[in-house]
Amino acid sequence: MSSCRIFRCVDFDSDDSTFKAWKSFFSEVGIPSEQIYNIDTTLLDEPDAAAADYQERLEKLLGELTLPDGELRTDDVYTQPIDVVMLGMGVDGHTASLFPSHALLRENVLKVASLVDSPKPPDSRITLTLPVINKARSVAFLVTGAGKAPAVATIMGIEEKAKAMIHLSSIRPMGRHSTGTVVAEYMQYFFGLHTKHVASLVKPTQGKLKWFLDIDAAAQLPQ
Repeated sequence: MSSCRIFRCVDFDSDDSTFKAWKSFFSEVGIPSEQIYNIDTTLLDEPDAAAADYQERLEKLLGELTLPDGELRTDDVYTQPIDVVMLGMGVDGHTASLFPSHALLRENVLKVASLVDSPKPPDSRITLTLPVINKARSVAFLVTGAGKAPAVATIMGIEEKAKAMIHLSSIRPMGRHSTGTVVAEYMQYFFGLHTKHVASLVKPTQGKLKWFLDIDAAAQLPQ
């Protein structure tokens, strides 16, 4: 089974390290170290190189062929999906290292991308992109705390779901979807139909999406 995590470009002993946060869990469930694929810490000062290196290893892990310029193929026969993507969510509705209004929300070529302008520290991160997350067989959110209740309620609402579908249509590669893609881009540009929260854009195309909420995070949902 393949699974993926998102990385902050810091040493593994840093309190900001994603790996450090998960290390005890890996030990408890008995995942061997050779099955854990981390960011190359020798590339911490080169986020683009770290992302390219991780994408290459991800492709090999999934048995994919490496394409020029990291091109993302969308046909199911060619691209092997990730089995499970586990996500959290910030109070602002961001997930992975994908943040509101950031250019990476429109990335539809790279599988793994870097950013050096994260609104939250640390500034440098690498992240799976939306098309790769949404191609996974299963995606799970684990969200806790009353501070996230407003975002959860918005994400579950009909209006936010409709805006999410428009956004996802607007970033589809051109081709047989050309007309729909252009119309979706037009609706966003002229009518401002943008989602409020990035987590709203996580909608597996063929896989399953699960939300695990505590009582506080679900407090504003309809009974």
